[in-house]
Amino acid sequence: MKNNARIFAVAALAALCCILSAACQRDPIVYPTGDYYVAIRVNASTSDGSRPKIYAVNFYDTLTPRLVRSTYIHADQHPDGMPAGGYVTGIEPGAYDLLVYNIGTQVSTIHNYEYLNQAYVTASLAGRSNDVPVLYMPDQLYSFRERVNVPYVVDGDGTYVIDTVLDPMAEDWTVIVYGIRNLDIAKSITFFLGGQTYGKWMDSAEKLPERGIVL
Repeated sequence: MKNNARIFAVAALAALCCILSAACQRDPIVYPTGDYYVAIRVNASTSDGSRPKIYAVNFYDTLTPRLVRSTYIHADQHPDGMPAGGYVTGIEPGAYDLLVYNIGTQVSTIHNYEYLNQAYVTASLAGRSNDVPVLYMPDQLYSFRERVNVPYVVDGDGTYVIDTVLDPMAEDWTVIVYGIRNLDIAKSITFFLGGQTYGKWMDSAEKLPERGIVL
């Protein structure tokens, strides 16, 4: 009798475990709706100090490095007194490689931005001269790349600000030409920069291989 009772208890316990395991559900951790704000500051290289208005904000996994979250920010002065920038939603706390750059350029083009180590920018092709590619002078592209740690923010903690300072990717050159004759009657002057690279990797200062001349 005792053996039967013991067997029944074990069977009941096993059945209870099966019921509990079937009833349990593994849900992912729900992160609170804390506010993340990306502040945009630009080291503008233009003489009038003007700067772009719209920026791409990309968060990359630090290991793969695959794009995890991408959004756009219209970086005007925020009405609640925040610096120029915008809010980011849908990003979970953790470490990310952050890449920010302006969009809406007419000549510069971003390629392969789905992976940070493959993203690069180039200038548009204007044509060819003696089978040598001729590129338009790239319009100014500003970028910021840095590893950031997005904290766990609970409601009521306020806004966490991710501060970014964007620097120009294109290099500025000053060309001085001496000994030009009859300059006073010249209507226009055109010159070419030979042996220029046609772009840069977004995650470093390294340039892409040389490709023709810049118009």
